[in-house]
Amino acid sequence: SLSSQEPNFEFAKLAAKYLINSQNKSNGGWPIQVTRKFDALSKLYLKPMWHSAMAQGHAISLLCRLYTHTKDNKYLEAAEKAVDLYEKSVEDGGIKATFFMNFNQSKIIWFEEYPTRPNHLFVLNGFIYSLFGLVDFITSDCSTKSDLKFNQSKKILLQSLNSLKTFINFFDTGTRTLYD
Repeated sequence: SLSSQEPNFEFAKLAAKYLINSQNKSNGGWPIQVTRKFDALSKLYLKPMWHSAMAQGHAISLLCRLYTHTKDNKYLEAAEKAVDLYEKSVEDGGIKATFFMNFNQSKIIWFEEYPTRPNHLFVLNGFIYSLFGLVDFITSDCSTKSDLKFNQSKKILLQSLNSLKTFINFFDTGTRTLYD
């Protein structure tokens, strides 16, 4: 939640200014400009300019909260564009991974904190944080401006919640939660 008290509100606006200026205008994402190595043995890494679902969710949350507070359309426009990356597959530079459940042939979607290929990591907290962005978009004033983006975000969120419901028990060891 944002308040107009100093200095938090000004910090939020500065962060949003950075997000707007660094947003990839073609896909709505914020590229991570560093190499991400996971471990030396697997040789699994991400080259610079990858997108993180977790970062996407955080950014959308901030932009929607600022739009609700200020009604400045620049925050709304950036948040609306950011929703598009949820529809783009990891293979195409996006954050969306799919998993087919063999027993019923249903397709489960997952938003990747680390969009590795060809194998996905299915990081739990990154996925959940990506959903917070969608929830903030749907429940904030952002959703009142565009029926198309509201419907798109709601559809993605409902599919994602189904994925979370389907997969959540796979992360439970009985004594702790797995990371991925």
